[in-house]
Amino acid sequence: MRNKTTATFNVPDHSRVYVPDDFIGNLDEVDLTDEPDHEMVYWFNNTVVDHIKNKINRGGMIWVIPASHWDDATDALEGLNLIKIFEDQKNYFHSWRKTDYRRVLNKFRTMYGISWEDLDSGDEFMIASSSKLYGLLKNLM
Repeated sequence: MRNKTTATFNVPDHSRVYVPDDFIGNLDEVDLTDEPDHEMVYWFNNTVVDHIKNKINRGGMIWVIPASHWDDATDALEGLNLIKIFEDQKNYFHSWRKTDYRRVLNKFRTMYGISWEDLDSGDEFMIASSSKLYGLLKNLM
């Protein structure tokens, strides 16, 4: 008889997984052989597992962003930055594109509850190596 896993975490090809900077380090510290009320075991069982089951892309801990979404958001942000450079030089030829670029970034924010700039800046979140994250979660689930 097969054991039921605690939670399932799938990452489609070419997707990016974003997690808070300290998330991987915290997962590394979890030892499920400790007592259930141990701080890290409790955190894993009550926060991480719940997040994986119910809150991927909406709960502030793990985002799995498909390639088509992060690629479009990157293009939009780079396009806006380029247009700003043009406009600083009094070249307004591409200004009409700003509306659509902003629309792409707003849709991203609406879908994921965080702006692409905040998620991809590297200040608070990191791109988790899916193999390292998968390995850690596999050992714990």
